[in-house]
Amino acid sequence: YTGRWPARVTVVGYEMKRQRFTELHRAALRWPVGRFEYVGIAAEGDTETAKQGECTCARSSELRG
Repeated sequence: YTGRWPARVTVVGYEMKRQRFTELHRAALRWPVGRFEYVGIAAEGDTETAKQGECTCARSSELRG
């Protein structure tokens, strides 16, 4: 514990999750856009199920928001 907030936050994750992290999670923490970076990486293999899950998550958060 340093007693200070970090100057920047960088999240590394699957590209298909970029929107959820940048719009939902970052915003929920009220973290400034200019101090947040999402580095998206390509998923390997069959990603259709994961992409469908992200769409479902996005729709449910829209209904709540």
